[in-house]
Amino acid sequence: MPFAAAMSEHPLTAHAVGEVTGAVLERIGDRPDFATVFVTPPHAGALEDVMRTVEEVLHPLVSVGCAAESVLGPHREVEQGAAVTLFAGHVGPLVPLELDAVPSESGDGLVLRGWPATIPFNPEALVLVGDPYSFPAESFLNWVDTNHPGLRVVGGMASAARGPGGNRLALGTRVRTGGAVGAFLGPGAEVATLVSQGCRPFGDPLVVTKAEHNFLYELAGRPALEQVVAQARDSLSEEEHAKNNLPDALMRWEERNGAEKERPRTAQSFCVPKAEIAATGGYDLSLNRYREVEHEEQNHAAPAEIIRDLRVLEGEISNGLGRLEEMLG
Repeated sequence: MPFAAAMSEHPLTAHAVGEVTGAVLERIGDRPDFATVFVTPPHAGALEDVMRTVEEVLHPLVSVGCAAESVLGPHREVEQGAAVTLFAGHVGPLVPLELDAVPSESGDGLVLRGWPATIPFNPEALVLVGDPYSFPAESFLNWVDTNHPGLRVVGGMASAARGPGGNRLALGTRVRTGGAVGAFLGPGAEVATLVSQGCRPFGDPLVVTKAEHNFLYELAGRPALEQVVAQARDSLSEEEHAKNNLPDALMRWEERNGAEKERPRTAQSFCVPKAEIAATGGYDLSLNRYREVEHEEQNHAAPAEIIRDLRVLEGEISNGLGRLEEMLG
């Protein structure tokens, strides 16, 4: 089944969507069965225009889109920048879907609005993109397991908003700020599911020089772990260290038989003897069980002194209100 993907980092939305639709059109032609579009926040306000262009140029049977904090295209991921990414292909029969989820009257269940009464085929999977503020993903998946056992649900949650009503989801040219949008994939679509855990990148891009399936053995001709440790040592600033200490943990792992053993348990990382962990009875690996916390002494004024200061402040407020009343007549 032919597929194509393209990404543009042009800051102008019209230019960016023109680049990605042109690239996909050149590779697989028009009228693909399915198209997915993802834009970063700089393009989120123009998602309607992006979807309209995709519809007018490619004429997909079903198109789904959303705004996201980061997007992935061929050979590259873009985060905290302007980008539009488009993936399209021929997958066979499809049924578009728009969902809203509301609590049941009893309050202990879920009522879905938009789920079709019948589906004209036995779906291979459901591709779905939801709004995390209005669509309860966990409850929905439980509902699917109960009512449609065996149906695979793939997709994710829109991530471009900081609060309710800020996300942008699209099914064709219809854009909404809540619920979920997607499509049922029919017979003939080969679906392999995997979990992709996002993380903030650091260091410089490196070419994968040896890999097998999803295992990375070499980056730029050196062992992968060695490259990660080297990049962390060279490029991780104090500010980045506070947000992302995994590379630092890799560096310290290299010192696990040396200086790392001497680090106090008040540090960000430290070593714990295996015997101590085993003595918990269940190999408890929670950090707080072994960490030592140092509390700084805080000096506070005596309660009587605080009350006296409050009375002085109250008097100043009262005098100010009196002067304001005199000014107003």
